[in-house]
Amino acid sequence: MLIRTNVRVLSYSTHGSGGTGASVSKVKEAVALTRVRRPTLKVDGELQGDAALSTAVAKRKTPESASGGTANILIFPSLDSGNIAYKLVSQLSPGTQSIGPILQGFKKPLSDVSRGASVDDIVHVATITALQGV
Repeated sequence: MLIRTNVRVLSYSTHGSGGTGASVSKVKEAVALTRVRRPTLKVDGELQGDAALSTAVAKRKTPESASGGTANILIFPSLDSGNIAYKLVSQLSPGTQSIGPILQGFKKPLSDVSRGASVDDIVHVATITALQGV
């Protein structure tokens, strides 16, 4: 089964709508580096969550982007925001599988699981961590 990867890097700003703060700059830099290092990866940002997930919102906020609203991988600008969203999704969307947080940028693979993690959560995160070391 082929899964199309549509990565969206989240921010409080959508393509400059929120100004040029440090967080926005960090997200823009991450998107630029990703495009250079993985030119075939479908990545867009900086985007607010609604523009990343809703085609209707994306058409209003980012009409220049043909891929808006189609995210299936969300990258958060910080561990704080990622963890908050992960917990919200897992509680508000029963049956939804949330895997994470996946930590990046360390010399060696590193993962974190919550005290409330299920066995499946731990297996998924451990598998991803092991694959990062390959």
